[in-house]
Amino acid sequence: FGITSLPSVVVADFHHNYHYLKKLSISQKEQNNLVTEIISFVRKCENNEISPILRSAPYPPIQNQNSLFQEIVAFNFEEKVFENNKEVVLFLFTPTCKQCAQVRLSLEKVVSELETDLRSQFLFYEMNLYSNDISTKYKIEILPTIIIFPRKSKQNPRKFVGPFDNKSISNFIQKDFLQFIRTKNVLTEIQKKKLSNQSKILKNALQSHLSIKLKSQSSTCSI
Repeated sequence: FGITSLPSVVVADFHHNYHYLKKLSISQKEQNNLVTEIISFVRKCENNEISPILRSAPYPPIQNQNSLFQEIVAFNFEEKVFENNKEVVLFLFTPTCKQCAQVRLSLEKVVSELETDLRSQFLFYEMNLYSNDISTKYKIEILPTIIIFPRKSKQNPRKFVGPFDNKSISNFIQKDFLQFIRTKNVLTEIQKKKLSNQSKILKNALQSHLSIKLKSQSSTCSI
């Protein structure tokens, strides 16, 4: 629970997989109000007036940058997922989950087969939920689970819980990015058409101007 000193009080919410921690004062004066302090703390927990604490494994050691998946923990989850401008794919698992191991192999295969330019638009992470908590807002109910955080909508992640065949995983990972590419291509075509139309208008304007100028010169010469 992250207790570093005593006395402390912990309110554990095992349903939502997080807890609250408060260190208690040991001064004689404040010990007289200890019961009141604990009751007040519990009520604040019930009313969501304070932030819960998520369980986290220690920061992972320096990892091989060539690895397909980088390990993250609850401590650096926010930093790794949100502080970038890429699509983030997060694989959630536990070491004792046999299906997790099988799906990870399929996921690795899918990722390794992505074109280099396409793969460079993604960050691939994995997090062990045996030793880390994840916010209940993601509503993780089964494992394995794959979550993709779209670059332009990190606060609206997409969750994938199967089927876990290679084609389905590949479609899931690429959907947002391919939509982004299609949108970009459409905008590029629109921009090209606009530039083409502007060029035609400018060309016609110049031709009209030259025609008027030539007529004017012709009239001057005849006099």
